[in-house]
Amino acid sequence: MNPLSPGLSEASADHSHLHGSAAQATVHAEQSRLLHGNAPIGAAVSIINGFIAAGVLWYALPRSLMVTWLVINTTVALARLPMGWKYRYASLTDSTGRRWRSGYVLGAVLGGASWGALAAMAAHYSSLPYQLFVAFVVGTMAIGAIAVNASFLPAYVAFLLPALLPLAGGLFFQAEAMPVAMGALTLVFTAALYFLGRNVNGSITRAIERSLEQQALANTLHAEHRQTVEINQRLAQEAESHRRALADLRDTHQELERKVMERTGELVYANDRLWQEIHERRNVEARLRKGGTLFQATFEQAAVGIGHVGTQGQWLQVNQKLCDILGYAREELLRLDFQRITYADDLPASVEYFQRALAGAIDTYSIEKRYLRKDGAVVWACLTVSMVRSAQGEPRNFIAIVQDISDRKRAEELLFQEKERAEITLHCIADGVITTSAAGTVEYLNPVAEELTGWTTETARGQALEAIFRVVDEQTRAPVANPVHDCLKERRITGLAEGSLLIGRSGKEYAIEDSAAPIRTRDGAIIGAVLVFHDVTQTRRAKHQLVHEATHDALTGLVNRAEFERRLEHARASAKAHGSHHSLCYLDLDNFKAVNDSVGHGAGDMLLKDVTALMMSKIRSRDTLARLGGDEFSLLMENCPLDHALRIAEGLVGAIKDFRFVWEESRFAIGVSIGLVPITADSQSTAHLLTQADIACYTAKDLGRGRVHIYHPRGGEGLKRHWEFSRIAHLRQALQRDQLLLYQQPIVALAAAESGPVLRELLLRLVDAEDHLLLPKAFIPIAERYGLMASIDRWVIGNAFRYWGEQLAAYPHLGITINLSASSLSDESMPAFVRTQFAESALLPSQVCFEITETSAVRNLKRAVRFMRDLKSNGCAFALDQFGNGPSSFYHLKKLPVDYLKIRGRLVRDMATDPVSRSIVEAINDVGHALGMQTIAESVETDEVLKELKKLGVDYAQGVALGGPSAPQDSPWKVIH
Repeated sequence: MNPLSPGLSEASADHSHLHGSAAQATVHAEQSRLLHGNAPIGAAVSIINGFIAAGVLWYALPRSLMVTWLVINTTVALARLPMGWKYRYASLTDSTGRRWRSGYVLGAVLGGASWGALAAMAAHYSSLPYQLFVAFVVGTMAIGAIAVNASFLPAYVAFLLPALLPLAGGLFFQAEAMPVAMGALTLVFTAALYFLGRNVNGSITRAIERSLEQQALANTLHAEHRQTVEINQRLAQEAESHRRALADLRDTHQELERKVMERTGELVYANDRLWQEIHERRNVEARLRKGGTLFQATFEQAAVGIGHVGTQGQWLQVNQKLCDILGYAREELLRLDFQRITYADDLPASVEYFQRALAGAIDTYSIEKRYLRKDGAVVWACLTVSMVRSAQGEPRNFIAIVQDISDRKRAEELLFQEKERAEITLHCIADGVITTSAAGTVEYLNPVAEELTGWTTETARGQALEAIFRVVDEQTRAPVANPVHDCLKERRITGLAEGSLLIGRSGKEYAIEDSAAPIRTRDGAIIGAVLVFHDVTQTRRAKHQLVHEATHDALTGLVNRAEFERRLEHARASAKAHGSHHSLCYLDLDNFKAVNDSVGHGAGDMLLKDVTALMMSKIRSRDTLARLGGDEFSLLMENCPLDHALRIAEGLVGAIKDFRFVWEESRFAIGVSIGLVPITADSQSTAHLLTQADIACYTAKDLGRGRVHIYHPRGGEGLKRHWEFSRIAHLRQALQRDQLLLYQQPIVALAAAESGPVLRELLLRLVDAEDHLLLPKAFIPIAERYGLMASIDRWVIGNAFRYWGEQLAAYPHLGITINLSASSLSDESMPAFVRTQFAESALLPSQVCFEITETSAVRNLKRAVRFMRDLKSNGCAFALDQFGNGPSSFYHLKKLPVDYLKIRGRLVRDMATDPVSRSIVEAINDVGHALGMQTIAESVETDEVLKELKKLGVDYAQGVALGGPSAPQDSPWKVIH
């Protein structure tokens, strides 16, 4: 608030960003406001002093002159009063401000001239004592004008000179020495008053300019604070995203580890089988060399492919296994040579070995190569070839043993791919990974582990894990047991305790979480361990902060509602189990809204902090004070009987009553109303206790505020209030748990060629504690009384946008209508909330029509129009509901930018039998069409009414004749004709 006046803060807020002439205009505006604000005081003083002077000079001056002067002086003074009154309601600009100041200066000239005329008459007609009296009165008026006119120097000079210069002149023209001396003294006095007024004017101007600068600085600080809050919220969201990403990465790592182990086991098994088959093949060869018969039997029954190859590469003899491997019949294979069935890329190497054996360079060779089966498939084989020579050493033929190794090759390829993926993953994941031997010495660190520990794989390899991975407890700083040691000892996955810190080689500390798992062979033998850990420093810091924020109010630092209810439930349980006596208070500040509305929310926040500090000083250290929201608090006094709790509560009432909140130059007196409830073994539930305390608090307010009221369950008004609080508590619970229901009712186009949207109105329902379905009239009035309508509207909009955004994504021509309360129309943040819901859903603004009642719109017409135009700029439509209450409806209709006009159901129901109702409906329809609106008839219950509506050209109809309210289906509706 500006130190000079209540109105300066608005001027500062509007002009704090201007410089030069604009800032000067703002200063002049404040000077004008001070002049006209003080005008009544100056006029009153002028009139009073005029009558006093007239009474003293009544016999010293001619009475006709005295009466004439008195009438002129009073008229001039009274003329300034309406000028000050009109100024309060004037819409000022820079040019009109100058005219107001000029008018004021003219009034000051006339007022000064009036008093100067009195001085001149006294100098001419009266004796020296009367002249001294007049000089004293006029000088007093000149001094007093400093307080009234010095905020604008021209106005002060305009009064000073006409008032004092005639006095000095009248004294100078007398021949006596005393009047001449008094005239000279008057001139000196005039000059002194001018300089004094000039200094006062400068001080006032500087004070105004300084106030403007302070207001601009306050606005800047407020904007920076809001930006800081937004940044903190984004950081919290990013921390949560990081936590989820780390969890997903750990799951991926575990799945990858499992797959690597499975592939490794398959490869080991394939190798074992291969070596076993090779061993068997060698045994077969040995037996073949020992005897022909044995060789022939082995040749045919061998588990590997065997063939004799001539010196030209042709197949001379083959066994059945080789035929099976290559996919040829025996006769077909004997007509081929090995070159024709060898894979093209492997043929050069195969021919080279064949030629070297023919040349005698080698007698045997073994290679892996690919064959082409008859069906075109590729077969990997391990080929072992031995040269058979004659006694003279001449080549006779080759013995070729072919082993199908396709399965092993596929396993090797898969293992290679898994190995590559594992190595890339270990290098890319955000977790640190350390592998150790079975003895616990380090074998490998991935890049993240190297960065966090400060060790490289080369320097750490072979060292004990304790030297590389130094971990202490976050609180005690005691060393933490080595997780790998426990893992190898217990032969299971282990992890660090929560709150562990890793100390890097450089001394830098990291909050970490980890797990260690044993590395096993296929037979279960442990050959080492793998340690996976990740840096959770930021997450842990954010977690501590979030825990505090989740249980405390950000503004006052008190516990919030959730934490308070937890403590209250603990107290209730102790009362029931041990017979303890506790007390609960519900506190609601009085006159808090006046502070918020008059000096702003910043002052309101400071008031809440000051009141919190005051209440904390008046309660016991073990008591729990919580802020439930707004200006509502709760106090839990454990182990405190009702009489002692009453004394504490009354002390709070007295302390807050005596407290004065000072904001700049404004002082505010506030109070508090307290509802007190004892907590005993018979207390039913936490919600019931809070409801009782709330009822008692409202009773204290009804009884005159600023008092303590103890809850007593009674009949009559108390029982009604208890029922209302039970219903509102159930409604609040339904909002929190999404237990409200949204029904739908069709709005049907009556013209067959209608191309507009097909609409459904969303209707709210509530299921009570006995599972009864309640219509709006059973709970909406209560919600309006207790200020819940804005929250209900937000719930409806949020849920409707989410559900219908999915259902209508492929049907842009379909739409929904949503009812809005008067509370939402007055909520400045509601348009921004609606735009946010559009951004988070697939629903288009053109698919949404908001319905407002005529009475809620007229209640605050300017704000309603501004609200509607704001959302219409985004593409939304508006319907005026329940239209037709009276002639005033048409007057307001042309001011409201609505798209649809819903004709009141009471008129529609009777129009088939009542000519007056039909005429009113026809008039409303014609006026709506003339204003470019489409009309909707409500409460259409019969076919006769429907026919009449079509005759009148009404655009849409709604009612049980076309479909009653029903739960929404999972598919878009059909067009109803």
